[in-house]
Amino acid sequence: MDRTLCREHLEQLLATEADALSQLESLLDKEHLMITGNDIEGLEQAGTARDACVAILLRVDAERQQLCRATGMSADKVGLRNLLNWCDPQGSLQTRWAKSVEVTRHCRALNDRNGALVNSRLKRVEVMLDAMNGGQGRDERVYSARGNAYQQTPAGRVCNVQA
Repeated sequence: MDRTLCREHLEQLLATEADALSQLESLLDKEHLMITGNDIEGLEQAGTARDACVAILLRVDAERQQLCRATGMSADKVGLRNLLNWCDPQGSLQTRWAKSVEVTRHCRALNDRNGALVNSRLKRVEVMLDAMNGGQGRDERVYSARGNAYQQTPAGRVCNVQA
């Protein structure tokens, strides 16, 4: 493959990726507002849009891996670095790649934040439901003197005394 064609294709992939990452970043911020505002319908729509962005990112990554393989490079980070060095010796695409990596990390942090918030709310609902059901759903265990759980107990019994 020609270096110039390779560079042009990689530049196009990086531009597509940057657009999708920017859109994903915005969607994750909006998703956070919907979670805190209990906007369930909005969350469903945001999930669809987020899935579309992720699909674009996966397609770009697959094309980037194909480009690496087509030029004899491995389809991993090392191969991509070698590809960038080969087709872009001036390093202009490496700067764009570094920006994509930075935005990807930020998106991961936003997604983790949203996931933690959702999990926290689910746990709170679980605790409230458990309280409403009289604690029937709890997994209580009896512990031995060594701290090992060795049997399930009836509701309300949390210890076992042995002589």
